[in-house]
Amino acid sequence: MTMNNLRDSKSLPAMPVSHPQDERIAGGGWPALITAGLSVDLILIDGFIISVATPEITQAFAVSIDRMGWLVGAYALPLAVAPVIFGAAGDRFGLKRLFFAGVMLLMLGSIFCALSQDVFQLTLARLLQGTGAAMLSPQTLVVASRALGTERRGFAIGVWGAISSLGLLLGPVIGGAVLAYLPWHWIFLINLPLGVMALVAFAVTVPERRDSAAVSVRALPIRSICLLLPAASAIVLSLGALFHGEVTGIAGVLIGVTLFTVWIRREASTPDDMPSLIGQTLLRNSAVSKAAMAAFAINASTAGTVAVLTTAIADTQSTTPAITTALIFLPAMLLVACAMPFTGKMAQSASASGHRLVVIAGLLAVISPLLIGWSVSNASLHIGICTFAIAVQGLAGAVLISFVTVAAMVAGGAQRAGAASGVVSMARNLGTAIGAAGLTGAMMACGSPAWAFIASSLFATLSLPFCILHLHLTPARRSAPTA
Repeated sequence: MTMNNLRDSKSLPAMPVSHPQDERIAGGGWPALITAGLSVDLILIDGFIISVATPEITQAFAVSIDRMGWLVGAYALPLAVAPVIFGAAGDRFGLKRLFFAGVMLLMLGSIFCALSQDVFQLTLARLLQGTGAAMLSPQTLVVASRALGTERRGFAIGVWGAISSLGLLLGPVIGGAVLAYLPWHWIFLINLPLGVMALVAFAVTVPERRDSAAVSVRALPIRSICLLLPAASAIVLSLGALFHGEVTGIAGVLIGVTLFTVWIRREASTPDDMPSLIGQTLLRNSAVSKAAMAAFAINASTAGTVAVLTTAIADTQSTTPAITTALIFLPAMLLVACAMPFTGKMAQSASASGHRLVVIAGLLAVISPLLIGWSVSNASLHIGICTFAIAVQGLAGAVLISFVTVAAMVAGGAQRAGAASGVVSMARNLGTAIGAAGLTGAMMACGSPAWAFIASSLFATLSLPFCILHLHLTPARRSAPTA
């Protein structure tokens, strides 16, 4: 460096240096990360706890078990539609406001559920619960991505996923414990103390960050929202009628797909300086689009497999289906909870070994449902093979979700973190709703679970474009020799 250059460099203002310790303090650190993960358990507990009370609720209201599908759908519908809306709203109004409002709605819906006098009232209350859950869901992912700083974002997202996966186990366990001593109404009232603890923990551990100055309702893309809501609603609510061969189901899906296509084109043509849910740059980003497709595929395959396998276990293990279900799923859940922090760390590292891992995970996600289908063929159940295959599918999904989420959040950046988390959350929840309903419908239409597991494998193939193209998401010079 010459003396002139040195003199010029001295005249420049000093650039601020961001230290990892400062980022952790600004993001809340481990307390905020743990709070974000446990907050997601509220959503999962509430989604799975009602399945335990199905016999009690159908008997109390004197309805058939088919009506329980509406209770599940009423909760899943807002989670499938609204996270991208509330993720964008969190960018504008502050994630703490959205989180607090979501928990309050979920608690209010829980009270209405406990006081319901018929299935119609209970369905509306479940819809309110789902809206609250959809409001808080994307905010927790933003908190997790910021908690430990940018250098450990992948690891933090993995920890968030591991903690939140406990809700899959806690829902049936808590529901069974409550129903052993109390009426079914109390499974919903459990949310009240849990909600209060979530509010207090979030207020204490999570610092507020508002990266956008827009705080007016006018800043929200009302026209885009009015397109997305009926589009996703028509698709999710029409799946049951579609698999029963009803004309209304076919018409509903066609209308939903048409509106969804119009919404995508509108978002893609809207400049970033105009109000939008996703934004032109984020929507056209190949990392985000491939990540969203992979998130949809993995959740559709996994949720469909779980729904069909649970039914198959009940059919083949008539004496102790609950115990058999626990034995089959428990190893998978524990394995996922232990593995997700490490898969998140690998997703952050962008290494050659990480690329190979995500490709292997994609292939295993396609193969494992076929192995599960083979294990439940001929009206019998091979518990050992089924347990192994579920564990493989769960681990493959954990790897892919970690890489998918990190890729989307990095592509979104600080200004669009809420929108990016909303895209991933909406894709995952749509996959859960469509996968569970679609594969269950396929099993009923074909009279055998075999075709449903084949459909699960086909869903998983939609994640392969992300797996194959993941190499282009990593730095091109990672394998270049050093000088």
